[in-house]
Amino acid sequence: MSGFSLGAVTPAVSAQATLLVLDTLGSCLASSRQDFGRSVTEAAGRLGGAPESVVIGSKARVAAAAATLANGTLAHGLDFDDTREDAIVHTGCVAVTTALAVGEAVEASGRAALEATIVAVEVMCRIGLAVPGRFHARHYHPTALTGSFAAAAAAGRLYGLTEDQLVHALGICGSQASGIIEYLADGSWTKRLHPGWAAHAGVTAALLARAGFTGPETVFEERTASTRPSRAATRRPDWRR
Repeated sequence: MSGFSLGAVTPAVSAQATLLVLDTLGSCLASSRQDFGRSVTEAAGRLGGAPESVVIGSKARVAAAAATLANGTLAHGLDFDDTREDAIVHTGCVAVTTALAVGEAVEASGRAALEATIVAVEVMCRIGLAVPGRFHARHYHPTALTGSFAAAAAAGRLYGLTEDQLVHALGICGSQASGIIEYLADGSWTKRLHPGWAAHAGVTAALLARAGFTGPETVFEERTASTRPSRAATRRPDWRR
């Protein structure tokens, strides 16, 4: 991920990524005047932070992680954003919003932001393709579960994380990935929030890793299931559960 450049892909891929950015921005603007859009914009403003990234469709400038919370939600809010059908993920609402917010925060070039977008899309799709359909079968929203890893990849690239730091960031994401599909029961707004929360989590993970916080290197392999001792073997009289 860290060694990728636009020179490694065809002009058609770069052009498609550029269209994805424009499409995502359009989706954000369309959502910004909706009730849910106003709500998440207000919440991002209250989260605040350094005025480093814009909340799309408003004059608010907040910390990058707060901006991605709002912008990711806006991008997916009307469900007109892109879909990778076989992986069952919406990529632009996470990849684009993270690359733009963090790119703005670090004053990255447009080229660097586009490269981060492509990297994030690749990561998100690969994870979704590893278990196509199985997240839904377990009552989870695939975009929500895969999005934090994609955001961490984009943010980590733009923040200049080392390989070890990026590995830790992805490991941290494993403990933040979430998003049930219970919104289907009553039409509540949480589906819209999922990519925003995932982007927020990914940026936070990248910042934590850059500061020296660690995450499991085996987040995708999960090696502990067959080796960890049973609860009975590890329980103590004062065990707090």
